This record gives sequence, structure tokens and C-alpha cells, in this order.
Amino acid sequence: MMNAILMLAALSPDAAASLPRPAIGPELRATNCAVADERKRLLREGEAALEAAKPLMEDATRRMEARAHAVGDQLIARGVWTETDRARFSLAMLGRPEFKAHLAEVTSILDAMMRSVDTLAAAPKDEALSCRVMLDMLGQVDRSAAAADDGWRIIEHYYAEEAQRLGVSLN
Repeated sequence: MMNAILMLAALSPDAAASLPRPAIGPELRATNCAVADERKRLLREGEAALEAAKPLMEDATRRMEARAHAVGDQLIARGVWTETDRARFSLAMLGRPEFKAHLAEVTSILDAMMRSVDTLAAAPKDEALSCRVMLDMLGQVDRSAAAADDGWRIIEHYYAEEAQRLGVSLN
């Protein structure tokens, strides 16, 4: 259950760090889709930027899972939590308003990404449309990374509350 929550919330190596951001150059973001050369460059380089973002997000998810597992392990090692408590915590998180709002945001981003992929697949020869969709997808990558940072802050806050409730501190 916790893995599913973490996949949705998605990501950070520690409390102070944010996720690595995909390198999407400002020249790509400033593409004028009405200009053929700019459009072609974006379609060529934008796809590479999106591909480069995938392993970053996967790595961030792995780090978030490891961080959350380590925090749970700390609580268990201190004798204030059990595996049952870990599961309870994960399920309770799903019902909290702030986390529900976060999940709604993540779902919105994923839905937008899927619509963009569908649009690109439906009109592969329409370069102007593909260019606009690619620009939108690059923005969605940014939204996704920001949402991941927000998700981790929410989760970390919940862990801090739990530690305080238990009278222990977290590393």
C-alpha cells in the first residue's frame, strides 16, 4: 500500500532536497510553433527531453520509497511502531484532506499527459498541433516535478506529526 501511495505522491531523497528537474532548455520553452524551423527543433529535441525525464522520475520514486521505508524502519527500530502501524499510517494518509487534494492534482497531471499522448498519436503529421502539444507536455513535466515535491512535503509532515505523537524524533 505504501508503495502505491509513494508512486502517486512521487519523490525526494531527503527532507531538504527537491527532485532533480529534467533539463529542458529555455529555447525549447520559447518555441514559436508558427515558425517551421523552431517547430521541427522542438519536435526533435522535445521528445528527447521527455525521454530523459523518465529515468529521473523513476529514480526519484525509488528514492522516495527508500526514504519513507527508512523513516518507518526508524520508528519500528525504536519500538514505537510495528508493521501494522506502518500499514495503518499509509491507509490513514489516504483519507487526509491535504493528501486527497494532492492525489487529485497528480491525477489531473496524469490525465493531461495521457490526453497529450493521445493527441500526438492521432495527428502525427500535423506539426503545428504536435508542436503545441509538445510544449504543453514539457509544462506538464514541470507540473509533475513540482507536484512530486509537494507530495513529499505532505508525507514528511505526516511522518513528523506521527513522530511527535509518539514522542520520538526522526533523523
